[in-house]
Parts: sequence; C-alpha cells; structure tokens
Amino acid sequence: MRSIIGLNQHCADFVAANSPGYVRFTSSDPAESRTEDLLRGNLRRGAIGIGEMKYKVAVDSPEMHRVYKLADELRVPVLVHFEYETYNTGLERFAAVLRAYPRVNFIGHAQTWWGNISSDLNPLDLYPKGGVKPGGLTDRLLADHANMFGDLSAGSGLNAITRDPEFARGFVARHRRKLIWGSDCDCHDGKGGGIRSGVCLAERSLKALRELAPDQAALRRILWSNGAELLGLKA
Repeated sequence: MRSIIGLNQHCADFVAANSPGYVRFTSSDPAESRTEDLLRGNLRRGAIGIGEMKYKVAVDSPEMHRVYKLADELRVPVLVHFEYETYNTGLERFAAVLRAYPRVNFIGHAQTWWGNISSDLNPLDLYPKGGVKPGGLTDRLLADHANMFGDLSAGSGLNAITRDPEFARGFVARHRRKLIWGSDCDCHDGKGGGIRSGVCLAERSLKALRELAPDQAALRRILWSNGAELLGLKA
C-alpha cells in the first residue's frame, strides 16, 4: 500500500481507515506556542510517540525541552532528526538531554546522527564514504545511555551500515538491542519503482543486515523486537 500522508490528521485518518496494522506518531514545530497542546491531544487520541522532530532548533533549546518534558510525563518515545546546522543542532550536547530525561527513550535518526558513527566526521559531509574511525559520538551515545536507540531508516542509515562492512559488523553486534530497522523509502514495489533513484532503501538495508547480523536472533531483534518492545506493540 502506498499513500502520501503528512499532517497529524492525515496520519490519524489513515490509521483509522487501515487498522489494525498501522500505528502513528505525532509531530509539531516546537517553536509554536500550540505545540504542547497539539502533541498532547494527538497522544490522547492514539499516537504512540513523538516525531519525527525535524525542525530548526537546537537539541537543548527551551522549545525542545518542552517536548521532552511532555514525553517524560506521558511516557512516550521521541524520534529526533539530527542534521548539522539545520535540524536539532548540537548533537555533541545531547548526552546532557539523555541524562536529564532518563525515563524517555530517544531514537536517533538522519544524516548527522549516522555520520557520527565515525570519530573523524567532517560535519558538512552528510553522506560520508569510506572507512569508519572507531570512537564516534553515535557509537558512544548508544553504548553509554540506556535510553538511546538508533533508527536505521533512510539513505543515512543505509550508508552507515554499508560504507565500512567490517566496522558495521561489530557495530551491529554491539548494539543489536538498540537498533531499529525502518525503510523511509517511498517506492511502491519494494524494488525502487516510482522514484527517481530506482533504488529501494528497504531492500538494500535488509540485504545488508542479513549479512551483518551475528545470528538470526539478533536480526529479528533489529527488524522487529527492539521496536516492538520500545513501542509496546504485540506480534
């Protein structure tokens, strides 16, 4: 099924028309004064998380702290899009957020989140290629904080697990209980149909994970169990 949806109400309508089988998150620009009311209302009407938060604010801004406090109150996860000098800037300060909200599960996503698996990242390079230098910030955040998870979707997630297969094999093994598979691909046939690139991100990331995961139990955790447990979903 392929459907282009965006606004909170569109998502709610889609879930209502296609339930069971679909769940939704809710999102709103944190700089708007109505955001807390909008998020709270959508969470009460069935949304199970906050995100994708993709707005031009700093990760530790007062606006984002309002979102984190609501997530802490209602016990829902927050999916954050990190993109250097554009969205949720200041990833290097995010550890303080994780410590301030230990009951909130955060899911890291997008270019700057995944670029930082390497400790020698040029932050202006959103899709770095080649070998990964160990000790990257993303690796450390996942290792050091029980409430930090990683969303493997989109070109950024695919790039992270394919640019250096030797490093990726160890990364996947270390964080097999922290990684959550997703596609973020809008092709209509699972093979790249209907989009300019002709590439299905999901197809390629699934192939990579099958080669990288240390065993079938780890693969199942990444493809299903980690996300299901985080969101309180049942098989």
